[in-house]
Amino acid sequence: MKLSSVLAIIASTQVPVAICSALQQSLSSMSQVHSQVKNVQKAVESYNGGIMDLVKLSYASNNLDRAIDEAMQHNSQREPLDADEFEHYFKSFDEFHPAVVETMQALGRKASQFKSTGSKTGNRIVIQAIKQRQEEFLDSIRKSVHEDNVTALDTGCGDIDSAFRDTYDKFWL
Repeated sequence: MKLSSVLAIIASTQVPVAICSALQQSLSSMSQVHSQVKNVQKAVESYNGGIMDLVKLSYASNNLDRAIDEAMQHNSQREPLDADEFEHYFKSFDEFHPAVVETMQALGRKASQFKSTGSKTGNRIVIQAIKQRQEEFLDSIRKSVHEDNVTALDTGCGDIDSAFRDTYDKFWL
């Protein structure tokens, strides 16, 4: 086989490999964010008012923040996902929604403990920051998919918005 034939074959396989790599990286980034959301939820659920519990919660929140930064950076650097790629990505995104809702509900269940330890205001700020980061992350995803797919992304966000409002209200009341 001639070298030019080998190079032609290699060149023809580079685009699909790059596309698969971009999708794989997107799925990996979403998986990282999802895992970090679950870690925040675990830290919230294990919170009993001690200083070490606050350190664990802070550590989990910082890791979530880093995972979101990495995912947003990746979203900004890749081409928009096509319909098939979006279908795979959306499954991962759809699994992410309940994790965020469950984390907010866990925070709401712990509101009285946070209030009794005097960290109510700080946790309201944390909830606002998580909401802001979630919105930034969602915006980065919206920008990285074709316009036809944005509506599909927004369908589950009502549950997240409702969970944030309910949890935030528990810290105000």
